[in-house]
Amino acid sequence: MEERIAKGRAAIGRFADLPDVEWEAIRAAYQRPPRSVLGSYRALAGEMLVVAFITALVSGWFAVATTSWDMAQKGRGQVTHADWVAVAYFTVVVTAASVFGLVMRRVSNLRQGVPAVAKDEVLSAALAVLPACAEVASASAGHGRHTALGTLHELLGTLNTALAKSARRCNRISHFTANRRQVIAHTRKVRVKLLAEADQLTADRATASGNLARFVVHIAVAHARSEHSALLPAADLPADPGASTPIGPFPKRLLVLPSLAATLTLTMLVMLGTTDAALVFAPLSMFLMTLLALLTTTGNLAWLRALTGVVFARESPEPNNTPTSPSGG
Repeated sequence: MEERIAKGRAAIGRFADLPDVEWEAIRAAYQRPPRSVLGSYRALAGEMLVVAFITALVSGWFAVATTSWDMAQKGRGQVTHADWVAVAYFTVVVTAASVFGLVMRRVSNLRQGVPAVAKDEVLSAALAVLPACAEVASASAGHGRHTALGTLHELLGTLNTALAKSARRCNRISHFTANRRQVIAHTRKVRVKLLAEADQLTADRATASGNLARFVVHIAVAHARSEHSALLPAADLPADPGASTPIGPFPKRLLVLPSLAATLTLTMLVMLGTTDAALVFAPLSMFLMTLLALLTTTGNLAWLRALTGVVFARESPEPNNTPTSPSGG
């Protein structure tokens, strides 16, 4: 925590005309809430049970499917004791590895000073951007500047994703009853502003990096103070692009689960002896339905219109001036 804040302070000092930063507010957001040792173990045990249940369910189903496939290939019609032992062994090993990974991640987070509250992922991402802004502003021409620009764009993509996730989850505020749409719309404007300023890095590097540092500082302090509908001053915000406008490139991570669902569907069809066109259309339908569900639940449904517009457009689309970023959001 202190290392992140120290790097952020040093980076801010390399820019002129930046306002004073409420570092104490940021530091307070990193402080873990008081909790007894027993309470900590209970919270960790709850997470472990959830991870173990989901992993055991998925890995067990996969082991059973694999065993059934092997039986079908060998012409065996009865499951043996050795088959069940192999399924159980695979399920236990994968589940134990997942739980161990969760515990190690928790230990690593404690050592690195990762925020205790999930919404404060934005703070970590914002503090990481500040040194990158200073590096871009001072980097000499050549490979060093090129590398610094790439690093800054990557970190801005991480911040963009953290902002979108935080807004969708109402910033992890329990029993949130305020206008959720207002928070999401405001965050959408902030993301567009960051991406628009990032587009200026290759035109006016010094000015754009300074503006980005000022914006990121304001975002970090606002998040630390739980002012989630005032991440940037109103004067700096653009018009709301609307929920139907995708921001940034398509998040490729959303293709993982649909691909897995399509693969499992194809596996089941082959195990059942299907040989007709269902081998093509059923996995494709499962892929599209899963992707649509993910786009809806993650707030990326705007990409459905954008993708279908590209596929079914009969004439060249109008130029899209929406700023984009090299990283997902």
